[in-house]
Amino acid sequence: MCGRHHSQFLKLRRELLLFIKAEMSSVVATAVDYGVTILLTEGLGIYYALSNLVGCVSGGVTNCCINLKYVFGNSGRKKKYVALRYLCVWALSILLNSTGTWLFTELSGFNYIIVKMIVGVAVGIIVNYPGQKLWVFRKVSDAGADGAGGAWLGDDTFSEEQPISNKEINE
Repeated sequence: MCGRHHSQFLKLRRELLLFIKAEMSSVVATAVDYGVTILLTEGLGIYYALSNLVGCVSGGVTNCCINLKYVFGNSGRKKKYVALRYLCVWALSILLNSTGTWLFTELSGFNYIIVKMIVGVAVGIIVNYPGQKLWVFRKVSDAGADGAGGAWLGDDTFSEEQPISNKEINE
């Protein structure tokens, strides 16, 4: 019984550390996102909705790079498939963040920065973290024997019979 509890504790600890690392990556990406958005809007006078879109793109690229290198690590699929999967989750995130920020700013009359924060936190918790953890950066072996999640975008790239070389992973 004690071994079982210890195992559950270790699993919970790993999950918590992964979440903390992902959130730290998100904080850095958010700083880039907000910095670009505010610089473009306040410094250059660009319409906030367009600045927000450019900020989202800048933050998204930052987040993907940090997550791949430091948070989730090597999933066992080629980087181009990781990038395509990230692009899918990211596109949804950009759509929700941009539309949500614009819609709630226009409807509420609140400052776009405050609205952007609220919308960003909601999208991050509901879409970004689960999408990245469970689909974008999920290890190939975690897909199960049937490749659950679809055979497109890299689930069928490798099998147990094919050893994965560093060259293949980095393509």
